[in-house]
Amino acid sequence: TWSLVAAEVPFRAAEQGYMPTFFLRLNVYGVPYRSLWVSTIVVQALLYMIRRWGLSYLDLAKISSCSTIGPYLVTAAYALKLCITGETYIYPENDGELITLIGAREGITLAKRDGNSSERYRDMFFALMALIFSIGMLCAAGWESFFLVVACYTFALVVKLLLIFCTHIHTDADQF
Repeated sequence: TWSLVAAEVPFRAAEQGYMPTFFLRLNVYGVPYRSLWVSTIVVQALLYMIRRWGLSYLDLAKISSCSTIGPYLVTAAYALKLCITGETYIYPENDGELITLIGAREGITLAKRDGNSSERYRDMFFALMALIFSIGMLCAAGWESFFLVVACYTFALVVKLLLIFCTHIHTDADQF
């Protein structure tokens, strides 16, 4: 069942436009077979690398933890940036309008926050603590695990770009 869950994630992401339409194809049983094949190949490649490098279960746990540190680190840094610049806070001169997040899908608006209140400093404190925690976790995990995760992210990015490129070639060929 975990194999099907791993295959379902790219399929659902492709339905919402976050992944290439390559993952949308279903077989006669209603299974997203392309997504299943890609997830199976990725898992097998990771298992091969782990076996080849002689890693243990604790190393896998460290790599798994390290793979979440990068997004947390970037998110915490961006939250701190927003708190410092005050971009997401409403000031009295804005007449209390809701500010729409630039680049948000379908006009999602941010929660109304008063820029002159202590909420901004509280948010800044939590963003700073999250940033410090993320940096500490990155140092504790070790650079070897971090670079392995970067290699995995790079591999995933290359695969995604290839899938986008192949999808565009296929779509362009269908138009003629």
